[in-house]
Amino acid sequence: MITNQNIVIMNRWSDDYGNYAILLDHHQNNVSYIVNAGGAVYLKNHPEIPNYAQVVNDLKDVEEVSEAMDRIISRFGKVDVLIALSENDILVAGKMRDRYSIQGMGLQDTLRFIDKVEMKKSFAGTKVAVPRYLEDLTEKSLLDFVSGTGFPIVLKPRTGAASAGVKIISDMEQLTAAMKEIDIHTYECEEYIEGPIFHMDGIMKNGELVFVKTSRYLNTCYEYTLGKSVGSIIISDEQRSQKFADFTEEVMKTLQLENGVFHLEAILRDGDEPVFLELGARQGGGEVVPLMRLLYDVDLVRALFQSQLGEEIEVAPRKTPFVSGFLLFPEPKEVPCKVVKVSTVEGLSTLSYQYIPEVDSILDGKGGYYFNAGKFAFIGREEDIESDLLRAMNEYEIVTEPIS
Repeated sequence: MITNQNIVIMNRWSDDYGNYAILLDHHQNNVSYIVNAGGAVYLKNHPEIPNYAQVVNDLKDVEEVSEAMDRIISRFGKVDVLIALSENDILVAGKMRDRYSIQGMGLQDTLRFIDKVEMKKSFAGTKVAVPRYLEDLTEKSLLDFVSGTGFPIVLKPRTGAASAGVKIISDMEQLTAAMKEIDIHTYECEEYIEGPIFHMDGIMKNGELVFVKTSRYLNTCYEYTLGKSVGSIIISDEQRSQKFADFTEEVMKTLQLENGVFHLEAILRDGDEPVFLELGARQGGGEVVPLMRLLYDVDLVRALFQSQLGEEIEVAPRKTPFVSGFLLFPEPKEVPCKVVKVSTVEGLSTLSYQYIPEVDSILDGKGGYYFNAGKFAFIGREEDIESDLLRAMNEYEIVTEPIS
């Protein structure tokens, strides 16, 4: 157990998603927090943990975070460990580690797990297939790219998650309009590949893949941004699972994630070949974390915390014949809004838990995958989960009215 360390935690979560009160002995270490308004709520709800807190307006503001670090260092001395568990904070944390000579993943290492172009560049000359892509977007380079690939094409922000800002472009008219909407310096372009999308969630320990589960999407994260529900089910077929595990190992070897947690996405081209889409060096979203805890007794948040703290990752997956799945409903486009009616779905035999907003509650458009218009979590056999998930996808309904 780590003791007598000067530890800084960047936190934006208001609830116990990253429950640092349990993850770290605050009495045996000197612990400081850099938080935004949401993270400040977490600290307010845990007055029992001793800490020194710096509240900033924006955890993505490098200079604001750096000023908070300066105040912490002025008071306590050199920082030994900097923890940042959210996808939104990994990049700034990498810059802080470089700026203040803190152990752990610096900026260049971070970019391999943040910047979609840097990710794909890493696979040049390897066995891992990646989509054809264009790094420097100009009107001419895009036209040249389209002439080689044809439509559709995909425009993606180089950084970010959950398909935010992604555009699938089907013709020249859409491309012309999109070029006026996006900042071309922050985007990349990829060929569009037809096929089902899968995600792999797991843990690397001392360079070894010690835990991984592969799930298939029903609908996609991109469709979720357009207002459709998205589902996910862990696959149970051993041969296909091994194929994705082999693919995952090759990806991890190339990107050199020795210790930590990952969320990897790939598309299956021609029904057989996994093609790399992107990788996050963090836990997956949706209900990945709670379901891995429930079903396999694997805590991805704890494993990520241990890896960043420099501790040995503890993982001993429970064996079970069952798999899990989840279904998420996005908030309406018109927010804020008030919930006026919700339907229930009866007789779901594999349902483990659900969250349905109460009538008269307010949806503010900030929920993402976590606080949304409804979510269902399932545990059972794959075919039974799929049946229940599709029923819920078709039968669940939420009615809202805009708040003027």
